[in-house]
Formats: sequence, structure tokens, C-alpha cells
Amino acid sequence: MSDPVFSLPRPENWKTRGACVGQWQEFDAEESKRSKDHRTQLRLCATCPVLQECRIDTVRTRPNGGIRAGEVLGVRSERKFQRIAEAAGIDYVPPAAQSELQPCGTYAAYQRHMRRKEKVCDECRRAMVQKSQSRRRAS
Repeated sequence: MSDPVFSLPRPENWKTRGACVGQWQEFDAEESKRSKDHRTQLRLCATCPVLQECRIDTVRTRPNGGIRAGEVLGVRSERKFQRIAEAAGIDYVPPAAQSELQPCGTYAAYQRHMRRKEKVCDECRRAMVQKSQSRRRAS
């Protein structure tokens, strides 16, 4: 499965042209926790010549805090990552949706059928029976 965000070109020299060059400590996660007033940093982001590249990088790297791409990020920033991706014009795929689904014939696929209230296929039913039998033998 190819992720559209991770397949984009990734030139690193854009970071040297950012409006925040030389002021990174003010955009750092620890510093942004200490300060409640982020207006100066957000104004600087708004005028940044590489804002688009920063948006793409922010969605790609998913930092856990700080100020990036004109947003104050925190632990629960999923909606912000989605908003940044929309502004960058790229598709946003949440981390949970990026994982590969297990194929039918596995216990994980059986669980998926059950969660989705789907009819369980024969292969997945056999996988569930095998899992149940192995659990009984182990106990």
C-alpha cells in the first residue's frame, strides 16, 4: 500500500529558508509548553516562504509538540494534522488507517468481521476455531 504523503519528494534544504531559522528554540515543544502566548511564532509562520514544505513535513513526521506549520501542536493533534494536510493539498491518512489489514484466514480478520458486523467467511471461522483450540490446550 503506497501512502501519498510519504511518496512526495523530500528536499531538506527548505529548512534553511524558513522564517524561523535561528529561532527554533522558540518553536520547540518544551518552550511552547512554557509559553501560553504563541502569537509571535504564529505570525512568523504566516509569513514563512516555505510554509507549504513545512506543512508536508509536519504531516509526514507528526511531531508530538511545538509550533509547526502555523499550528500549536500537542499530544492530541489529529485534527490539526488533518487541517495542515488539507492546507498543503495532500491526502491525510491517520496512523491507524495506514496499517495493513490482515488477510482472511487469520484470527485478526475474524475479529474485523465481527467488529464490522459482517458475515464471517469460512477461512476466518477456521482461524477462530484453531485459536480457541490452542488456547484450551495451553490452559
